[in-house]
Amino acid sequence: MRRKNTETINEVIKQYLRSVGAEEKLKEIRIVSQWEEALGQNIASQTQKLYFRGRILFVKIPSPIIKSELSMMKNAIINKLNDISGDQLVDEIKFI
Repeated sequence: MRRKNTETINEVIKQYLRSVGAEEKLKEIRIVSQWEEALGQNIASQTQKLYFRGRILFVKIPSPIIKSELSMMKNAIINKLNDISGDQLVDEIKFI
């Protein structure tokens, strides 16, 4: 017999992650791990480092040409990354 106030394990895990403040960090990790899928292998191979500080994604790319091209596509990249995270997680991207 199933109780009316039971929850799935998935719901319990989500509640726990939210309560300890880890839900957003996991979404950030998902974005970083799917960078290649989002922007392609060529850009990913030129990317040296990705990290979040607040809601800003910092992307270290040594090539000034690629930085310039990505800067022009910044809004589209932000939208794509937010779609991947399923949330409005990236407000800004800084190419360093």
